Amino acid sequence: MPCRSVVAPIAWKDRYKVGVAAIDQDHEQLIRIYNEIVLNMQKPSGGKLNQATLNLLAEYAVNHFKVEEDMMLAMNYPGYSDHKSAHQLFYDYMEDLGVALANGDDENSDFIEFLGDWILSHVLGMDLRISDYLRVRNASKP
Repeated sequence: MPCRSVVAPIAWKDRYKVGVAAIDQDHEQLIRIYNEIVLNMQKPSGGKLNQATLNLLAEYAVNHFKVEEDMMLAMNYPGYSDHKSAHQLFYDYMEDLGVALANGDDENSDFIEFLGDWILSHVLGMDLRISDYLRVRNASKP
């Protein structure tokens, strides 16, 4: 069954920027992928999430999270462990969804809601804390 809930595409806003160009570009791409999934799922013809779309999202996430995690380690970010745990939660959910798809379960509205909520809460919460940390750290340098 196609996703017919009130899940909507996410419009990129400047307030989502963390101030690191590579991270901001990645976040914009993540939102583009999310929006493609939402629009496909809402097609009247009954669009469904498929393994190829899931693989695209997973590959993107792996690369992006590595960039973020390497950056956090390089700057001795104190929230690294919690941030990495949040990334692992996303990986775990993606893995569970992959198993569900392989077993023929293509009811994906819960996934779309999870993904949209996760993107916004992660970017606006955890990722912006990295930006705040960088600003404070850079301001305290002579």
